[in-house]
Amino acid sequence: MLPFAPIAMLLCAAAFAGCAASSPPPSAAAPAPRPMLDFSGVWEGQSVASCTQFNPFAINTRCNAINKIAITMVQENTKITGFYKCAIGNMICRNENDSGTISNGSIRNGRVALRIGMIDGSSCIFNGVPTGANQLTGNYTCYQGGGLVEQGSFRIARGY
Repeated sequence: MLPFAPIAMLLCAAAFAGCAASSPPPSAAAPAPRPMLDFSGVWEGQSVASCTQFNPFAINTRCNAINKIAITMVQENTKITGFYKCAIGNMICRNENDSGTISNGSIRNGRVALRIGMIDGSSCIFNGVPTGANQLTGNYTCYQGGGLVEQGSFRIARGY
């Protein structure tokens, strides 16, 4: 029975090699699922500041402030990057922040969430949902120095 031992070892080795060859390498990760909605493009519209008073010792000078905004979004799977622009509507942009960068953006369950870092060090969080073909509507909240400085709503449409 000794002559069969080398043959049995070869068969076992071949069986294990066949199993190892058919499984994917451990470093290969499954690609992230592609979301059904693609928000890539230039979105333009307006933001409207609410009249909520955050500082009881100050007057809210941005009550109903309207600004023209443009958000350029680049979507890769569920991650969104891009840029923000603001222009005068009926008031100047808050703290003269006319531009910003999307520092953290995502799409989950059809909702868009963007944290935009502004040039003065503040940041605004825009949360929106599609309300029609190439339209996005939602709310924003701006923070500076750890405190809430402005809230409002926005409505934008994809231009291209």
